[in-house]
Amino acid sequence: MSDLDDILSSVNERGPCAPQVRIYLLSEGRPPLASLSAALPDYEIVVPHSSNEIAFIRKMAVESEGQFRSEAGRVAALVAPLVVGDAHLSCVYDNSEGCTQFGMDMRKTGGMPQFDEMDPTSATP
Repeated sequence: MSDLDDILSSVNERGPCAPQVRIYLLSEGRPPLASLSAALPDYEIVVPHSSNEIAFIRKMAVESEGQFRSEAGRVAALVAPLVVGDAHLSCVYDNSEGCTQFGMDMRKTGGMPQFDEMDPTSATP
């Protein structure tokens, strides 16, 4: 069996994935990791190499885009007061097949108290 056959076989044998909500925060300054962790205890926090970004991952199934948007809004409301300056939230939902099913982007400028959804046609992080 060739290497390509091995790869294709392993991809085809892959079982279902755990559905999850992924939220990425990109901010002007270093995000307050301890405060964010305390505000979002139901999320796993992943700190990338960059000092001004952070990822939140929660294993959960959502039934509809409305439920996803509600969860993304809940997280945005908890994160907004903890982030100083300009920030961007990119939110996605991956279904049990590992495919991204829903997505939305939100932005907060330094003078704003909350994140506002960005127009999907102009969403460029």
